[in-house]
Amino acid sequence: MALAALFTPPWRSRRQPEGDLGARLTAAFREEFARGAPAAVAVGSDHPALARRRLEEVFEKLDSGMESALIPAEDGGYCAIGLRAGAPVEEVFREIPWSSREVLAATLERLADIGSRCELLPGSYDVDRPEDLARLRADVAARDPSEPDYPSATAVALAALGRRGAP
Repeated sequence: MALAALFTPPWRSRRQPEGDLGARLTAAFREEFARGAPAAVAVGSDHPALARRRLEEVFEKLDSGMESALIPAEDGGYCAIGLRAGAPVEEVFREIPWSSREVLAATLERLADIGSRCELLPGSYDVDRPEDLARLRADVAARDPSEPDYPSATAVALAALGRRGAP
């Protein structure tokens, strides 16, 4: 299944730059700020059912004057990070121990070091391993498909995986 079929406009697809996650996040935030965005939020692709309302909360915190906001992940990372324009993104993502349980703590420390007022929102889960699919399936099944927050692209992908006999 092509990702383009799941993520139609207004989603945009573009090639990520070389480097670690910090370099890719730095480039993404720089691009959005260069386009004139007053704030931007990056969401990990391993959080396919993160509620839209949760992302709205991040933007609300940024709109209310916070310079940064994060939704922690249970594994020590974060599901989403939001920054206001003007944030020194190179510093925010410098020397973070990516793919470790220390990502959130290191990022919070980095934000404190640069004087960024940060709001830590309630956490969520991520989907990193095949066994995480059961939790994702239960989460999506418990939601109302008629609600605007329903993760329809995730539901389509899970149905396709089910037809292929994936866990």
